[in-house]
Amino acid sequence: MKYDPTTEKVTVFRSPSGQADGLAFDVAGRLIAAEAADYGGRRITATDLKTGKAVILAAEFDGRLLNSPNDVATDNTGKIYFTDPRYFGKEAMDQAVQGVYRIDRDGRISLIIANAGKPNGIALSPDKKTLYIDSNDNGLFDYRSSTAGLAPRRGFDGILAYDLLEDGTAKFREIIYQSLGSRPDGMRVDSDGNIFVANYDPSHPGILVLSPKGEEIGYIQTPETVTNCEFGIGAESNVLFITGNKALYKIVTTHQGQKKAYQ
Repeated sequence: MKYDPTTEKVTVFRSPSGQADGLAFDVAGRLIAAEAADYGGRRITATDLKTGKAVILAAEFDGRLLNSPNDVATDNTGKIYFTDPRYFGKEAMDQAVQGVYRIDRDGRISLIIANAGKPNGIALSPDKKTLYIDSNDNGLFDYRSSTAGLAPRRGFDGILAYDLLEDGTAKFREIIYQSLGSRPDGMRVDSDGNIFVANYDPSHPGILVLSPKGEEIGYIQTPETVTNCEFGIGAESNVLFITGNKALYKIVTTHQGQKKAYQ
């Protein structure tokens, strides 16, 4: 869907979407989409907003299909980072790990993190030296399994910080936040490095605001369960847009999103 903040109209941008989940814009202004499983694309695509043409950036790694791309983050050099967990889908899981990958400008795909639990949300610090990954491990590879009498065993829920090294690799630094009953989903970072995390928890829905060290500094309560968030740009750089299960919300904050530098 496409929301125009000027007219407040909502239109269909693309249908079907390929089970598109997380979205971001890259340095060229293309819309990067993580297309999930459950008969979706299981790939990362880039759409030119002027022409509408879409290209596939990643669909396989080491000759095997991706599990179920979930969320994406981009930097100002053209690199794209994405998470590849598995929450739903009847297809086979072809990757041995639920990992985090990097796509370089030359198209090369690298597995950079294989120890982040069940990686979901992903975000970069303003200086692009830290990669934040949140793990939301519900213990299932298909939500519908829970209705068949399978009791999920929840794994680690929390946010991990990785140092991005000059050679392009990621080195685990620390767990900055461990959830106690929370279920971290999509997240974004403001210009000061604070982390805004969508809490996918019906009992306490909202946006958790953390300092770069993982200290809780605020909470934005929402009317329903939320999945992701993003700051606007330009005059709306202090507006946080929030996706819920049924609606799109926005709130004016005291924080500013990171400046976008499109080339």
